[in-house]
Amino acid sequence: MDHNHENLLTPEVPTLKPDTSICLRARSWYLTCALAIVPAAALAQSGVTLSTPDTTVSPCEFWLPVVATDLDTGYTSLRLKFSFNADTLTRLGAKVSGGLLPEPDSLKIISATANSFIVSYSGTIKFIGSGVLFYVGFRAYPHPFVSRQYPVSAITHVDISASPVSGGLAVFDGLTDPPLMAGGRIELTEWLPPTVVSLPDSSIRAGDQIWLPVVTTDLGCGNNSYQIVIFYPPDILRPLGVEILSGLVQQAGGDLLVAGEDSSLVVNGASVNYMTGSGPLFYVGFEALDVVGSHIVSLNLEPKGSMGYVYPEHPTQPTLVSSHLAFEGLYLGDVTHDWAISMLDASVILKSVVGLTDSTLWPYLRTNVADVTGSGQVSSYDVALILALLADQIDTFPGEPGNKPATGYTAKGVSLEAHGSTVTVLLQGEQQSANLTLSYDHELARIERVEVVDGMVEFRADHGVVRIATADAISEGSRVISVRLASALGGDMGSVSLVSLEIDENVIDISLTAPVQIRGVPSQTALFQNSPNPFNPVTTIGFTVGQNADSVPLTLTLFSTGGQEVVRLVDGPLQPGYHELLWDGRDSSGRPAASGIYLYRLTTPHGAQVRRMLLMR
Repeated sequence: MDHNHENLLTPEVPTLKPDTSICLRARSWYLTCALAIVPAAALAQSGVTLSTPDTTVSPCEFWLPVVATDLDTGYTSLRLKFSFNADTLTRLGAKVSGGLLPEPDSLKIISATANSFIVSYSGTIKFIGSGVLFYVGFRAYPHPFVSRQYPVSAITHVDISASPVSGGLAVFDGLTDPPLMAGGRIELTEWLPPTVVSLPDSSIRAGDQIWLPVVTTDLGCGNNSYQIVIFYPPDILRPLGVEILSGLVQQAGGDLLVAGEDSSLVVNGASVNYMTGSGPLFYVGFEALDVVGSHIVSLNLEPKGSMGYVYPEHPTQPTLVSSHLAFEGLYLGDVTHDWAISMLDASVILKSVVGLTDSTLWPYLRTNVADVTGSGQVSSYDVALILALLADQIDTFPGEPGNKPATGYTAKGVSLEAHGSTVTVLLQGEQQSANLTLSYDHELARIERVEVVDGMVEFRADHGVVRIATADAISEGSRVISVRLASALGGDMGSVSLVSLEIDENVIDISLTAPVQIRGVPSQTALFQNSPNPFNPVTTIGFTVGQNADSVPLTLTLFSTGGQEVVRLVDGPLQPGYHELLWDGRDSSGRPAASGIYLYRLTTPHGAQVRRMLLMR
């Protein structure tokens, strides 16, 4: 019979028929159940009672004590049947924890179905008196595939009855009449709070690795399996795998299985014991690819399968919160991979253009990093734009996402001339860079040096071919590239030809040749560009003294850009001819000069010539 809410706390004890049960309905969100089967005919025949007390439990695991009174005679065995509603309860088992039974290992479940089980105890030592015999345990939620929703006002029940044996209903050995079996009331508290499964937000740099925890909030009653799909951007991240490093799965003795696809990881996991509480389930690892540019990327969580369950045993599915990763990609132009754009990057790229270095020494010397112009190739024009960025001539590279590729130079004129043993290439028109190839007779001549008036230059001479790359931050109206040769045999040096020319990544279709003479006494005093430039810490300064300048006073002095004299390298007359001096980067007091731009000036009574150099420590 049913009772209304007013009778919930002090229910009327009804008259019960043998082998029947009663359950009481509670207010919404609560379940109340009386554990009782009262064989009426036996009430007056036996003083022994079996009961469970009134109790309030959460909808998780709970253990009900089975209490006996007046076991004055003493018994060594018992046999009870428990029946329950499998739609709302799941059996956990039976256990002895203190109490009357002296031999805990003798308690066993000898038979079980989906909605009932039989508990048997058979010992050698008598148990006597009143108290707890053992405990029966349940989990209070429905089977996952019976109903996906919790019934908010359903009635559940657990019945205690005598288990039939041959010859009658022997609850206790020697007790011919069944005892009074009176149940208590089970009140289930409110259901679980919403569960959230999430990945934390984080940040990562190109080339780095990261392991992120997949975290769950309160699992309440617990779960022993999960199914999650993690989606990631394959053009930015490479999965390293999924590991149980610490957390709930590890504590529950769990394992997992991972299946990988092009842009997702499918994670299936299970544990021996139930996972409860809050914390990491597992960790997922990624390596950031060497991609240029910075992005905010998402790691999305989704349930697996058509039924869409993350926790198959959980009554309601969790809220899934995706992660946002702040991805810092490679810097365009940062071939040294020191997370900064510097003169060293410009120098490395320029050397690579002529073949003096490559990616075996600089792993990030690749087209996607070095190509700041966005042209799909690496040239001295990329170096020129790096110099322009460092000189604050530009704010961003044309190769950056959303920018237009650089267009560069339009040819206005090219000439090749030989003056003694020096070959001059004159480029006319606004331009910042040039890549050129000259050929010469390497059996007659060798390349001594290559110079430009301003900017950077690198060259490589090999078996009669010299590759030259030059770049400057500022677009010049004309550019002079001087190539000085020396005779290999002390005689004629043959001729030099311009084989190929590229200005600001524009190919110039031209072929020029000029004869080269044996170097004699120069007719004029001239100052050449130092080499190398930039340098650290030693560079060579070349100049000529004209044939009519014998015993003429001459000075070669270095200055800071502020006009302060740093050191005087020459102070007096020199013989006519070609001269070279080394500067070791120290001032007149022997102290190392600071990094920066310096001016060097060659002065005679007939005038002065000035050039720039860059010391880069």
